[in-house]
Amino acid sequence: MPEFILWTEKYSVGNNEIDHQHLKLVKMINELYEAFMKKQQAVILNKIINELVDYTVYHFKEEQKYFYMFNYTERNKHLKQHSDFINKINEFKKDLEKGSDALFFKVINFLRTWLLNHIEKTDMQLKEYFLNK
Repeated sequence: MPEFILWTEKYSVGNNEIDHQHLKLVKMINELYEAFMKKQQAVILNKIINELVDYTVYHFKEEQKYFYMFNYTERNKHLKQHSDFINKINEFKKDLEKGSDALFFKVINFLRTWLLNHIEKTDMQLKEYFLNK
């Protein structure tokens, strides 16, 4: 089955730890997409959202330690994007508890767009710091 997001080296930020964490997030999104293709999204949606909430908090903390280590100048802007993402995932979690019908499409589209956009634009700004340190 084709992947919803295909991980390639263009998403690498030059840090194995962060790249591995991004890949795990991609795998979660692909798992959700695969469940949709098998018409099993209702079964897995709650699990994936809960995993995303937990894992993104962990991942963002890991990224943020580098902000301080490198005295990263875009730190506040990046932190705001992390905070906005967590708020949006928590919104999805509340919607799930209410039983929103269109939730799957909102979640999968948001996740794909946000993650790829965030990696390609915001996290790539960190690449220079990783490569120079």
